[in-house]
This record gives sequence, C-alpha cells and structure tokens, in this order.
Amino acid sequence: MRVFKFIFFAILGFIGLYILACAIMTSKFEISRDIEINSNPLIIFNQVNDFQNWNNWEPWAEMDTTIINNYGDITSGECAYREWTAEKVGNGNMNITNSKLLEQIDFEISLSDWSTFYGQFIFEPKEAGVKVRWTNEGDLPFIARGCGPIFDVMMGADFEKGLNNLKVYCENLPARTENMQVVIWESQPYVYILDSCKVSDISAKLAEVYAEIYYYLASQGTMSIDQPFARYLSFPQNPGDENKVILQAGAFLETEIETEGRIQIDYSNSGKIAQASHFGAYETIWDTHDAIKKYCKVQGLKINGSAFEMYITDPGLESNTANWETRVTYELK
Repeated sequence: MRVFKFIFFAILGFIGLYILACAIMTSKFEISRDIEINSNPLIIFNQVNDFQNWNNWEPWAEMDTTIINNYGDITSGECAYREWTAEKVGNGNMNITNSKLLEQIDFEISLSDWSTFYGQFIFEPKEAGVKVRWTNEGDLPFIARGCGPIFDVMMGADFEKGLNNLKVYCENLPARTENMQVVIWESQPYVYILDSCKVSDISAKLAEVYAEIYYYLASQGTMSIDQPFARYLSFPQNPGDENKVILQAGAFLETEIETEGRIQIDYSNSGKIAQASHFGAYETIWDTHDAIKKYCKVQGLKINGSAFEMYITDPGLESNTANWETRVTYELK
C-alpha cells in the first residue's frame, strides 16, 4: 500500500512540477538552423520558393511516405499555397506571404490541432555560395510550454536534416558542358518578341511567347529553321535586385518576312561565335555561361552582347533533365 501511495504522490508531484514549468516558461517558441550551400544562389532560392520543389529535400517526405500534396493555382513566390494530408506527420497547409528574390521567404503554417505559426528562410551570400537560415516561430499552447526545450531539439533535428538534403541536392544537380568551340556564323534573320516577367515565371512566359510567334509564322506560310531561342537582356543576380527579367524570345528563319504587332525581326551578326552545349536542368545553365566566358578570356576573345540560348530538347518528350540540351551561343567582336 505504501508503494502505491508513493507512486501516486510522485505522479502528483510530477504533474505539479510540469504545470509550474508551463506557467513560468515562455509561451513562444523559435527554432532556427543554418547551413552553407556551395551552389548558384538562384538554384537554392528556387528550391525553397517553389513548393513543388520541396519534395526534393524536405525531411518529412522521408519520415512519412503517406504524404499527399495538393497545390494552389500559384505554386511559387508570394501567395503560393500548398496543403497536405499524412498519417504520421498529420495534415496541414502553408502559404508564402513574402518573397524577396535571393534574400528572404516568409510563410505561414497551419497544422491540425495547432495554432498558426510562421516560418522564414534567409539567404546570405557567401564567397562560395549561400548561407541559408531556416526559422520557425509561434505560440505554444499552455500544456506544451513545459516541453519547449525538447521541442527545439526534436524539430531542430528535422531542420538540420532538411537543410542537409537541400545542400546535397543543390550541390549535385547533374549538369555538364560539351562541344566548346569557336565557329563562323552566317547572318540569319530571326523574329522575336521583347517581354518581361519574374524569374519564377520564365517558363510560362516563354511558352506564351513561342505560341504567339509560331502561330504567326504558320499564318504566314513559313516556319523556323532551328529550335526556339531566348536572350536575357536583363537578369537579377544579386540580393536587392528587382525581380524582373527582360528577354527576347523567338525563332530563326530562312528568309525575311513581314512582321506585325509586337513581333519584330532582326539579323544575327555574321562572324565568329563562341558556343557550347549545356546538358542539364535549365537552372544549372549558368555553369555553361561561365565556362564560355572563362574560355573566351583565356583565348583573348571579346564577347558582344547577350547570349542566344537554343532549346534543343523538348522537355515534353524527354523527362530526364540530365539529357536536356541547350546550345549557348555568344557573338564575338
């Protein structure tokens, strides 16, 4: 009997101490972890800014294979929305409330049986890449305040796992540069549309422009002699830059045609060009641009203007991004 009394009073004492701890401990929680990633800042930012990319690195997908994701009409940038159901980690949703290119992403998270809390990613440029800091903060229910320190350890471990996954993914995206060469380019007419968009909207913008151009070419009874191209006249590359891409997108022709509306015509320069083939996802193409620029510097060649990117492989016909070929061409002075 004494043993039962001892156990009873011990349990009461523990409960009392826990309630006291809940009463004196903070009602707020903040969990923060960081890591340095040696990769292109745009690659890293895009992995976080687009909810459809979270499956590449988030830790909970490994912990619970029953997760089913559903996305809103907007999947990247401000107002992007994602919700999920899962047997182990539970149901929830999140939306991006603020997105500053290459700087910061803020989001709001709601979990079943939990009050809404807030998350943030901060991107800090470093010499070899980017320092990424992931933070969640919010209010703790009264009964959970006593577990605050344990909460930090448990969720902090998930953050560390997710950041390490992000590092591994971004640093190991398959990409290669082949067929580096200098050749003579004959002057050729091309039609194009000058337009602009956010970085996250490039694919949609190109699809829109190409559809308009190829519809017009068909109406004129002519067609392109090569794959479609894009030239990026202005592209944000540093924190604080306006999230605005100015581009030309179009197609090369055999002969000159009459144009109308916003479709314009121009000619490529005749003379030497430096070009190479990039194989890999589009976000890794900066490796090939850098390789061409370094090659030209070593060879004493001077680049003239923005590059032409020729999209040789149709992503609709080839699902493996490692096989996507993009021919990058720089005109030379």
